[in-house]
Amino acid sequence: MKRVAFIDHSFHKKSLAFEFLKDILKKNYIVDEYWDDSWDNGKKIEPNDVNGKEYDCVFFAQIFPSEEFIEQLECKNVIWMPMYDSEVTGGFVRALRLLKYDVKILSFSLFQHKKYLSFGLDSTYAQFFTKPEKKLKNLKNKEVTVYYWPRSESISWKTVKKLLGKNFNGKVIIHNVPDPKNTFVMPSAEDVKEYNIKFINEWLSKDQVIKERIKADIFIAPRVYEGIGMAFLEAMSGGCAVISPNNPTMNEYIEDNNTGYLYNIHQPRSIDLSNLKKVKASTYKYMVKGYNKWIKKDYRKPLELIEKPYKANANIFTYANIFITLTISKIQKLIRNIM
Repeated sequence: MKRVAFIDHSFHKKSLAFEFLKDILKKNYIVDEYWDDSWDNGKKIEPNDVNGKEYDCVFFAQIFPSEEFIEQLECKNVIWMPMYDSEVTGGFVRALRLLKYDVKILSFSLFQHKKYLSFGLDSTYAQFFTKPEKKLKNLKNKEVTVYYWPRSESISWKTVKKLLGKNFNGKVIIHNVPDPKNTFVMPSAEDVKEYNIKFINEWLSKDQVIKERIKADIFIAPRVYEGIGMAFLEAMSGGCAVISPNNPTMNEYIEDNNTGYLYNIHQPRSIDLSNLKKVKASTYKYMVKGYNKWIKKDYRKPLELIEKPYKANANIFTYANIFITLTISKIQKLIRNIM
């Protein structure tokens, strides 16, 4: 049986973010997992860790495959699965380094996919959907329940307060387990009382946390950007209305006031929740339809990508776009240094 080396951040041992993808690959391949601890100042996976084992593909999950790494790899069938939230701050520029190495890209963000195609890279797009819950747990809530996971400092309790507004009448569940290197500023005693806040102060297993989230009517998307967005997708699959920044990948699933609520992260304002019941129903219907599409079409794309040969897409217009992108990037960097 063919073998795949799957290189992943060790943090995902806990979050299980890419288990769905590994399960897909395991249908056709033996998948050997390599856990990179460099994000936490630990051991970094090196080419010699995977060389000599006759892999049919080396799969980089979120971790960027450096030029030095690729050049030393014995297996030249390389796939990179970038996460939008990791790449957006760099303006996607570093992906240009992959042009000469025939690295294939699997993108779960449509915006990101189109950007890489414009660079001449071989990008395949797949839109992931989690399996919808068969029985919704939030249909008989007596009061509006909000689930807020302060995962990053970018979406603080102060932001959530603005989104819910001063006239909010319900309760808020705060799952107080921020991501590594992030902290959470706790609500005041007055806010705890006014917003009827309850806390979950421990890490829950994946099954436990999904069970808790889908009891809520509203889920606050925990990040400004997402790579796939497993947390908000799981909430939507349970019929929760997600309140989210108007950014990928969230806005590639959420239509404002139809399958959720979108807001400007720089100017958060009170959300009109008068149509919450309708939005919850639309959200669930959308996720059922999306999951059927995933199973019938996009599900097999990771397997097909391993087997398909690299397709070069670069032309004169591509290089013109690259030149413009690099110029803009340099100007932006210069401005940041001056400021």
